[in-house]
Amino acid sequence: MVKLFRRIFNAPLVWLHRIYNYVAQSSLTNTKLQAFMSRFLAVAPTLALEAMAFGRGKRYRHFANPRLSQVNATTRNPSSSINPWPLVDSASTNPPEIDWKALTKVLDDAFREEDPGSPKRTRAVVVVQDGWVMAERYAKGVNPDAPLRGWSMSKSVAHALIGRAIQEGLFDPTHPPIVPEWSDPQDPRHEISLNQLLRMRSGLAFEESGELNSDLLQMLQQKDMAHFAARKPLDKSPRKKWKYTSGPTNILSRMLRHSIDNDELYWKFPSQELFEPLGMTSAVFETDKSGTFVGSSGVLASGQDWARFGQLYLDNGKWNGEQLIPKKWVKEARRSTHGSRQKYGAHWWLSSRKSRPDLPNDSYSAEGFQGQLLLIAPSQCAVIVRLGQTPKKGGFDKNAFGAQVLLALRRGKPDKFSSKPRRSHINTGIQEQKKGILKNQRTQ
Repeated sequence: MVKLFRRIFNAPLVWLHRIYNYVAQSSLTNTKLQAFMSRFLAVAPTLALEAMAFGRGKRYRHFANPRLSQVNATTRNPSSSINPWPLVDSASTNPPEIDWKALTKVLDDAFREEDPGSPKRTRAVVVVQDGWVMAERYAKGVNPDAPLRGWSMSKSVAHALIGRAIQEGLFDPTHPPIVPEWSDPQDPRHEISLNQLLRMRSGLAFEESGELNSDLLQMLQQKDMAHFAARKPLDKSPRKKWKYTSGPTNILSRMLRHSIDNDELYWKFPSQELFEPLGMTSAVFETDKSGTFVGSSGVLASGQDWARFGQLYLDNGKWNGEQLIPKKWVKEARRSTHGSRQKYGAHWWLSSRKSRPDLPNDSYSAEGFQGQLLLIAPSQCAVIVRLGQTPKKGGFDKNAFGAQVLLALRRGKPDKFSSKPRRSHINTGIQEQKKGILKNQRTQ
């Protein structure tokens, strides 16, 4: 039934795209057909991504531990947006003091639909500080335990799995990548390193645009996505510039498969080595039809479980006293990649002055299509999750949202890696809110 649905849905997309190309190359101008096709092209990539995600490959889920489910059920109240409960054993004895009124307002704003032409469609928000879930809220019809697609946030999960494999001695980061398509030493791609793949500096000519004929959408329709990406040639300046693409992550997923060299162990690896230790009972990691995990976009998890994953990185790869990921691996993820203008590390986004002017310099994030956000702010001991289905790029302001939440958490610690104060680009209402908080703190 799933296959039938996808065939029925994808066939019109393919033919409409062919018609669009014909019209665009013809001498026709200012016709109704061209206008229609232009409107279609604006929404088709989103429809295509959703269709490809529906029933793609196999889903490997770590099913809930009954005991863990009972504990979680008693420590939170899904109907309440503010009801602190400890996310991790290392949480502080008591929840931190925060500005509850300000935080409630931020959550209200995140779910409020003000512009019908540009909806936010926020599905879940989870706010963690000092190991405590300080607030969580869900859209109508969304269960707190429901796995929600993280899209490109999955890339950071792929980074964690490679780190976990290194910790367990299953993956040697010093060895050249195992990529059959580059096995010939005379192939210039043979020189591509693991670090270059992690930092989006492989030099592969992979087109990430949302066009229907882009490499991204073509890859997501392939039986073997890693093979499709690995077959790409090098661009004109190989390994000399940063370029964000999804192909390298699926190559990394297949490299992990080759390193483990046992499919049954490989398919169990995410659940046994990452999801289960973290208590991510809702987590799902999809594979393509060849059996390789879709590292670029195949992870689904509840808001709470995405927060658990963020807490792992906030605690430098340690969870409840166990070092699941090497501390050095986490630290390297936060080191800026040359050529990225300080906005990208190793499969994690960094809060640069240009892209996130109002966030702490030490903060970093996993981000995805339709406004997905997993923000980690070490100087605030905070993890912030926002999941949604925002159709328009920029329809949800991640910078302002993250800054407003951190402001409500009322941490006065100086920015850990900041030498100069950040310029503020948030509206004056937030500035007035900050002044009010500082005034209250002086009088307390």
